[in-house]
Amino acid sequence: MNSDKHSPANVRGNAMIYILLALALLAGLTMVLNRGNDTGGDDLDKDKTELLALQVTAYAGSAKNAVDQMMMSGTPVTSLNFVVPSDPTFNTGANIHKVYHPAGGGLVLEKPEPAIFDTTSTNSTLGGWYMTRTNNIEWTPTAAPDVLLVAWRIHKTICENINKKITGSIDIPDIASPVDVFLGTANGAGSNANLMAAECADCEGYPALCVSNAAKNNFAYYNIISGQ
Repeated sequence: MNSDKHSPANVRGNAMIYILLALALLAGLTMVLNRGNDTGGDDLDKDKTELLALQVTAYAGSAKNAVDQMMMSGTPVTSLNFVVPSDPTFNTGANIHKVYHPAGGGLVLEKPEPAIFDTTSTNSTLGGWYMTRTNNIEWTPTAAPDVLLVAWRIHKTICENINKKITGSIDIPDIASPVDVFLGTANGAGSNANLMAAECADCEGYPALCVSNAAKNNFAYYNIISGQ
């Protein structure tokens, strides 16, 4: 056995490495901040938007994983329940079929972060995460019900960033009736309206995309987390 493995000299050497790494990270952070100051903050804003967009798409990945696990465990799409923890019925009934319940999917319902969502709107449906079951999305394999996760009322710059990654363009297509499709019975046990290509021709074929209403004052990211 090497008796010098944990010798004082080696310990001091390891500590010095960690100190140098910390200094390098600090220097990198300082460089980013200075770059933002030198350019009026534009680069820093772009970096922040990039991180926020990644946060949105990463959460959609977590939601898809939770629903996939439930379905593999025997919960059909028609039995998935999207009741949220704040609902008085959250702990009643078959908890095993509830996406946000610890006994079901165990997905944590993230609070709407103001940096991502418009949380100041006076609209009756505030910005935030919503999961819902549609009757059918036209470009999924069959006419069976599908499951959507929607980031409702996100900021336009984040929407553009997401679409740039998906389509190569910052263009945001509009959808005729986003409330009916995305939020008709969101976070409940019912089904919403169909999502057809006629309502959003530029959405056809995309399992995830950022869209707006016709007035271009409400932006939402949808992700088909279970397409049948």
